Amino acid sequence: MPKATVFRLLRTLEELGYLEYDSETESYQLTERLRQLGEPGLGPTLARLARPAMTRLVAEFEQTVNMATVEAGQLIYKDVQEGLRNVRMRPIPGVFLSWDKTALGKSILAFFPRDRAISLLRLTAQEIELRGKQVLWDELGRVRKTGFALDLEESEEGLCCVAAPILGQVGAPVAAMSVSGSSSVLTTRALPRIGARLVEECSAVSAALGYRGGPNAWPMAASEASVRGESPVGLRRVP
Repeated sequence: MPKATVFRLLRTLEELGYLEYDSETESYQLTERLRQLGEPGLGPTLARLARPAMTRLVAEFEQTVNMATVEAGQLIYKDVQEGLRNVRMRPIPGVFLSWDKTALGKSILAFFPRDRAISLLRLTAQEIELRGKQVLWDELGRVRKTGFALDLEESEEGLCCVAAPILGQVGAPVAAMSVSGSSSVLTTRALPRIGARLVEECSAVSAALGYRGGPNAWPMAASEASVRGESPVGLRRVP
C-alpha cells in the first residue's frame, strides 16, 4: 500500500478518535474508543448500572449527582440527578467538560498513564512545563491515593465537587461520578466522607462492568481521619 494512502488512513482514524499521535515517539496509539467498538451497549449498560448508585447518593447527601463518560478523547456529561437542596448549577447532558478544572476530569486523568493524560490535555511537553503542570501531577498523585478528586470552586465560585472514576473491564477509566453542591455544604470536613462513598459506589459499578482488579486494587478514602471528619493530607484549595 502506498505511504500516502497509509498516512491518509491514519489521519482519518485519528480524526475519528480511534488513534492518537504521540509527537514524542512519533507513533500512533490505539484509543479507548477503538476498544469499545467490541463492547456494544456500554453506554446504556453504564447508565443502567450507575443510576441506582446515583439515586442512593442523592438520598444520602441531598446534593446533585453527575456522571460523565470518556468519548473520543473528550469528557462528556451523560446523566444528572438533581439534589434535594437548591444549588445554582444545572449541568446539561451532552456538553464537554474540562479535564483539569473539574473533579470528574481529574478523577479520570489520575488513573490513566501520564502519556495518555498529556494526550487528553492536548499539551506538548514544553507547554506543560511553561504552564506549571507539576501542580496538577501532584494533585493527580493524591487522587490515586484517595480514589477521589476535588473541585474546590475551580469551575464556578461558590460550588464544590468531589468525583471518583468508573473503570472498564481492562482497568482503564470509562466514566466518573460526582457529587456537587454549595461550598457552604460541601466543606473540607464533609468532602472526605462523600468521596469515600463515591469510591464505594464507583468500584461496585466497575465490578459490574467486568473490572476484576479486586478491592485491594482500589484506593479507599475511608481512612481513620476521614471517618473522624478530619481533612486528609493534600485536601486543600488549589491556588
